[in-house]
Amino acid sequence: MSNQLVVDIVPNRSWQRLYRYGFLFIILLVASATQLSLYWIFAIAIFAVLLIKITELKTKPQLVHLTGCNLDESDAYWQLLYNQKSQTVLWQAHLISSQSFPHCIQLIFDTVQPLQKRENILIWKDQVTLDTWRELKVLTRW
Repeated sequence: MSNQLVVDIVPNRSWQRLYRYGFLFIILLVASATQLSLYWIFAIAIFAVLLIKITELKTKPQLVHLTGCNLDESDAYWQLLYNQKSQTVLWQAHLISSQSFPHCIQLIFDTVQPLQKRENILIWKDQVTLDTWRELKVLTRW
């Protein structure tokens, strides 16, 4: 068995959209159950839609590849490959923590190269293959 994890990430985010619009639906459901006038419910709906659209427009570089090198070592290096504008940038990082959710996995890294910063990565179930999803779920339990 290989002690290296290789993850190719596609930009498909159907689960992410489902969660965002589910959040909007719940807000509208709660607002309609209160004694607010129709005007305020409409204002809350407009605000929630604008908030969702702003988060979708946020231009964060797209993570396209993730490699965990020699996972048997506790201080193993990870490589994060990002698409930034017209070029790709390779980051080197240490995995700090990981959490598993039903339809996404959160990985938190401390990057070493090219900058030192904390990087929070959310990988949705529909962005990876089923085998890779299983391996990531195992990683979050490790």
